[in-house]
Amino acid sequence: LVLRDARGCDGLAGLVEEQVRVCRRQVEAMEAVQRGTELAVLECQHQFHSRCWNCSTLQGLQVFSKATIQGTWESAFIHAISAAGIAFAVTCACSLRELHKCGYTSILHRSLGDPLRGPGCSDNLSYRIAFSQAFVDSPERSCGVSSIMPPFRQVGNVLKEKFEGAAEVYPKRVGSRKLLVPKSSRFKPYTAHVLVYLLASPEFCDRDPRRTWLATDGCELRCCGRGFPTARAELVQRCSCEFRRCCSEQGEQSRLLVEVHGCR
Repeated sequence: LVLRDARGCDGLAGLVEEQVRVCRRQVEAMEAVQRGTELAVLECQHQFHSRCWNCSTLQGLQVFSKATIQGTWESAFIHAISAAGIAFAVTCACSLRELHKCGYTSILHRSLGDPLRGPGCSDNLSYRIAFSQAFVDSPERSCGVSSIMPPFRQVGNVLKEKFEGAAEVYPKRVGSRKLLVPKSSRFKPYTAHVLVYLLASPEFCDRDPRRTWLATDGCELRCCGRGFPTARAELVQRCSCEFRRCCSEQGEQSRLLVEVHGCR
């Protein structure tokens, strides 16, 4: 992704209005932003490689578009890992002086969110550059996706834990404000460091060619980690059949080799 000027931001697919404005103000940062989205996609696919959902909505790097699972448990993770990947890549680019204006990090974070910021963490650029030195101080000193993927794995692990502990919420009007409150009264009010979701997830184990996920991707989860043998079997089907008179059917048989999966 190479943008020569701010006019190119209008042609970027999947950006919402606020993100287009950020792009116009910080055109030079968009190459780092793209690296961050690539980083997020790869890490998401690693974290969910054996789950029913395997980050299929991120195929094609449409990270910012309205996901087909918007508002669900999975979309909470998509938002968090995307924001983290961009923050990681932009900070790396700043530390190597690939970018001339590094004061925009807080602008990006206001637009995208910062899932990793905790108490005592500063938005100050010097803090973020110091943080990035731990992983850019390598022989090649590169901010390429392959270079920053290993340290980003720790971020992915943290966010995966937060995903497992995500809270289901619903909108509730309190006075003049509309708040998100836990759906179950057994849960305490969530904090800024908790992933939340509004909608139940769809059935990802049903094959859906339009969304590119396959039922077999979730076998490890569905088999409770016991493993699943895969065997090839011959399936006999009737084809080119037609009815003769009222009650007889004549046709041919076709044989098809298929993969059959089962839990141990």
